[in-house]
Formats: sequence, structure tokens, C-alpha cells
Amino acid sequence: MSTNANFNELKSLILSLEYELNKFETKKVKVSGQRVRNSLLTVKKLADKMRKEISDKLKELPVRSLRTVPAGEEFPSPPQKLTRSTSSYVSPS
Repeated sequence: MSTNANFNELKSLILSLEYELNKFETKKVKVSGQRVRNSLLTVKKLADKMRKEISDKLKELPVRSLRTVPAGEEFPSPPQKLTRSTSSYVSPS
């Protein structure tokens, strides 16, 4: 199953969970509470499956470097450290 299909299934599970939870809270239907618990477990399993699929897809993506250099060229050398010359300092009189 693709990630989008899993996401659509997750949305429909949440909607049914909302209905059963409302039924459990307002009418105190015991079997609705059991359905909510089972639905929550299914949501957890589906979310874990989606996380794994996304992680696998992320591993397949190429890594982008911050700086790219065309083939045959070298990275420029880092700038030289600036030093302060004390000979140009004029003391206040």
C-alpha cells in the first residue's frame, strides 16, 4: 500500500473512531468503547507502518551537499585570518 492510501485509510479510521467515541461518551454503549480501543490500536499500527514507509523513502533520496563544485575545480581555500597590526595604532595624547 502506498503512503497516500494508508493516509486515506487513517482518515476514515479516525472518522469512525469519532463516531464510536461519541456514542460511548453520550449513550454509554459498552461495545462502542471496545470498538474505540480496537480502532486506536489499528491507528497505531497504521501510523507505525506509515512511519517505516516514509523512513525507507527518505533513505532512497539523494543527499544534497551544502556547496557543490563543478567537476575539475577545487573548493576555494578558506579566507586568511586577519591580524591586527600594532604599528598603525595612534595613542591619544
